[in-house]
Amino acid sequence: MCFYLNHLLHFLRADISPDQMEPVPLAKIARDERWLLGEVSSDYLDISFRADCSESETILGDPLFLAAAVKEMLRNADKAVFRRQEKETLEERETCRGGIELALSRRGGTAQIKSPHLCLEAQDDGDATVDKAARRRLKELWDKTLQGADYRQTDQLGLIFMNWVARKHGGLIELDSDSGKTVFRLLLPVHPTGKDG
Repeated sequence: MCFYLNHLLHFLRADISPDQMEPVPLAKIARDERWLLGEVSSDYLDISFRADCSESETILGDPLFLAAAVKEMLRNADKAVFRRQEKETLEERETCRGGIELALSRRGGTAQIKSPHLCLEAQDDGDATVDKAARRRLKELWDKTLQGADYRQTDQLGLIFMNWVARKHGGLIELDSDSGKTVFRLLLPVHPTGKDG
């Protein structure tokens, strides 16, 4: 909460300008946000992190907005796991402990992002993994986000915000909810000085 209060005006103005861009180690942001969520989440949430690339690799970005976007990815996953746990009995909860898997990897260019990029993936086993209605609602909200939903007429400000931050940094957000897990991927171009060697 202090993070948002300290930078509220910065976020309300939504200004990501070129002079605020700097090389940002995405692995550090992911580790910090994972730790913060672990401090406030329930006992029934496991949060793991792995890096399948050099943690020294950077992206060019605004560290405050990037941290907020990662925080929002994790908050969405946490809420989904919590919604599932609310519907389960205590016995089910103990045998199927909810979790979030956070992973960072480096990928080559794609049709959407031509240059090499870092992929931060937040995977959860929340309500959309076991409830068809929740999965359908998530897909509908995500489709509206990609179509440019008006932030004044939706309760999915987090999705709109994550998408906006990714686009401002030359990247994108992907959603995959068909693989038995709910997965959000934040894809951001690698900063040239972030390469190993």
